[in-house]
Amino acid sequence: LVRTRLDLVEERTAMRLRLQDHERASSQAHQALGRIIEALTEEIRGLETAIKGHVQTDLHLASQIGRMTSIVGIGLLAAVTIQSELGDLAKFARSRQLTAFAGVSPRREESGTSVKKKTRMCRQGNSRVRAVLFMAALAAVRYNPDMQRIYEGLVAHGKHKRSALGAIMRKLLVLMRAVVVNDQDWIPK
Repeated sequence: LVRTRLDLVEERTAMRLRLQDHERASSQAHQALGRIIEALTEEIRGLETAIKGHVQTDLHLASQIGRMTSIVGIGLLAAVTIQSELGDLAKFARSRQLTAFAGVSPRREESGTSVKKKTRMCRQGNSRVRAVLFMAALAAVRYNPDMQRIYEGLVAHGKHKRSALGAIMRKLLVLMRAVVVNDQDWIPK
């Protein structure tokens, strides 16, 4: 359900861009694209309803998703996407394993004494998880005072804004694992 929804959202975005590109197209073509966008929107709503229904039928899953969404910045669809793509977050013995599996752990690029590049995100994990975490990090930096303080501190210490967002992505994933493992809602500091 989650992957199908993501595919339809991408398709709807492509159709909207196509509609903007074809402003001079005939009114019939314009209306046809509009109807396709409306149909995709209805299908996306139906899938979101099905996802919510599925989460509510499984008590264990509902509990884990509820814990994850207690973190400001993590919504239902973000939590469900991460849960469906990575599985039970409690199965990872350490948070480093989880962040490496998801592809949000830092990675240095060095070779001897001559090559010393900037540290970057490893990006070897699931791209869907990273995309959802990126959007969640943007929301968390805006609405979560704890994440906002961490982000501003990183930027003040000279980190690039994208690099600081990468750190927030990793922090959110670690927090999601922590609330699932401890079976407690997130409590802001």
